[in-house]
Amino acid sequence: MEETEAPLPDYGGKEFTILHRTEMAYEFDIEEETGDLVSDAIFRRNQKVGEDYNVDLKFLGVEGSWNVRDIFDKFMTGSIMSNDGSFDVVAGYQACMVTPAMNGMFLNINDIPEIVQSNPWWSEKCTESLTLNKCLFMITGDIAVSMWDGLYCMYFNKTMADDYKIGDLYSLVKEGKWTDQRRLQKLRKIIS
Repeated sequence: MEETEAPLPDYGGKEFTILHRTEMAYEFDIEEETGDLVSDAIFRRNQKVGEDYNVDLKFLGVEGSWNVRDIFDKFMTGSIMSNDGSFDVVAGYQACMVTPAMNGMFLNINDIPEIVQSNPWWSEKCTESLTLNKCLFMITGDIAVSMWDGLYCMYFNKTMADDYKIGDLYSLVKEGKWTDQRRLQKLRKIIS
């Protein structure tokens, strides 16, 4: 995929604040280079964005781990509803962002020409999946380090799958049949 060039607007040194969960500060709020490869890359990214767009990047952390996600949600919703301008962008749990998006609290990213979704740092598959009726209220990609460190994979024992006559799991997944209840019951026997 080829990088799409877009004119870089000059925001005249205005503050641009990213609201994030305090537990995820490592994705954004890096104050200096420390020698850590990922943190230093984030620091340099922030500097480059600040220079290229002439913005003063700020970061606002609010507690929002899964068990206390309501704290983050109430702060975010309250700020948006009061139009207090506390932040410009939200970096939150995707699962928790659906309700505010559907309640009209977020802008349609498709209406923001500065966000060129075809650029390689945006996840094409996520963008496709999150678009509904030509509206896109959430986007992710390389900016979300947690997207990469939160990846999971599933393993299975081919011999046991053959013994239980489950069939070719690769084909079942590709055909969308892997959630068949009878097969799930057999898989549960293997797992337990």
